[in-house]
Amino acid sequence: MGSERKGLKLSYRHHSSACSLPGTLLAQTIGVLLFVVSAFLPGLGAAFAQGEPATTGLVVTGAGRVHDLAPSLAASASVRLKATVSYYDPADGVLFVQDATGGVYIETDKDYPIKSGDLVEITGRPSSSYRTEVALYPDIRVLGRGQTFIAPSYDYAQLISGVGDCRFVTIRGKVLAADVEQHESATRDHLDVAMAEGEVQVYLASSETFRPEALLDSEIEVTGVVGGAFDAKNQLTGLIVYSSAAERIRILRRPSVNVIKLPVTDIDNVFQTRDFTNHSQRVRVRGVLTYYKPGDAAVVENNGKSIYAQTRQTRPLSVGDVVDVYGFASDRDYAPSLLHASIVSTGETGKVVPHPVNYQEALSGNYSDNLVLMSGNLVSELHDSHKDTLVVEVDGYLVNSYLESKSTLRDSSLGSRYRLSASAEFNPAVPGARLICSACRCATRVMLNYFRSLPGGQYAILSRC
Repeated sequence: MGSERKGLKLSYRHHSSACSLPGTLLAQTIGVLLFVVSAFLPGLGAAFAQGEPATTGLVVTGAGRVHDLAPSLAASASVRLKATVSYYDPADGVLFVQDATGGVYIETDKDYPIKSGDLVEITGRPSSSYRTEVALYPDIRVLGRGQTFIAPSYDYAQLISGVGDCRFVTIRGKVLAADVEQHESATRDHLDVAMAEGEVQVYLASSETFRPEALLDSEIEVTGVVGGAFDAKNQLTGLIVYSSAAERIRILRRPSVNVIKLPVTDIDNVFQTRDFTNHSQRVRVRGVLTYYKPGDAAVVENNGKSIYAQTRQTRPLSVGDVVDVYGFASDRDYAPSLLHASIVSTGETGKVVPHPVNYQEALSGNYSDNLVLMSGNLVSELHDSHKDTLVVEVDGYLVNSYLESKSTLRDSSLGSRYRLSASAEFNPAVPGARLICSACRCATRVMLNYFRSLPGGQYAILSRC
């Protein structure tokens, strides 16, 4: 599982090993968020140990063995497979193969003269991702027709644990949403399917005879290959099933009332129709606090990974504290995030060193919610009794930043150089960049604690140090 950069376009890997998410988001302008944490304040934390590079080489001959290959071995290994193409979409660059050992994702950025069901020989090298995949530019040769695989039924808990990843499976659930997405060079039918314990996206090639909206509220059975949605850091954010044709969808039960015949509900009564059951388990995450706005949100970072947490908590905490965050996983953001979070200090402090990035690197998603360092020139400023507004030019792009504080920021000369230290959040659905900051250092340099993309244009909130 992973994500891929092609120019300025982010391709979300739809598969569990490293699949590329197709969808309308690919064509949209990318937005960035920086959650600035005053990385320059004394006491911000320690780096975590990195995995050691591989020291031995080997040839991996099974698709499932590539998928399960330890990241430490991937750099020195090679791949030689004979497997059946279980799913291939050349327009979106999504390719899976399967053999008796399991399935694996093949990273591609060019068309191959292959189709689903072909028996192929693949020569290449593995690449470490959420699960290990076959890296770009493998040699693929068609040998004939491949075998047919049984598609066992899996529930959501099994899928989210990685069981069945990159393999043919069968799922059952209720269609919550159905639409036709315009991808970069083709359209794809898309379904949101609610299983007993969570939601799964289903993608299949569009057909003139298939109307996905006709499935709304139907209970269906789908056969396809399991993949996943990932951010640029290969963090899993959702599950996807790739089905090669509408014929692989079977209607188990249609709704008692067709959607277009539902009675009209008064807007004032919409909320009363909500009926929600959630069996998610609360989790605990530990890291260095890099952003904190009491009553709103926090960001923690650990070993180069970071997570955004929504919280109503207002107890005093300081940037640089090592904290435990208790909350529930959310599937509504680009990167992993937590809802209903409680944050408890461990009594320790740590240090996270900000990574210097330019504007495009911040937009890539590779530093989503991580502490980063950006520099820019002051273009304009506005002061009132509630906040200071700064417009900073970063690599030719204008970024609006708002400093919310009880005291005003002293005037600076236009053209002054500002250094922005922030936690960067990536949002592929929202254009532009905003700065929401919780700490800064004044003079000609400002340290921001939060840079986040939000609907409605560019904006940022900073708190003064």
